[in-house]
Amino acid sequence: MSPNPLKMRSVASFMLP
Repeated sequence: MSPNPLKMRSVASFMLP
């Protein structure tokens, strides 16, 4: 499973405060 960088960025943004 290799999530796209865009998706990862979205998740990171969500996780970040």
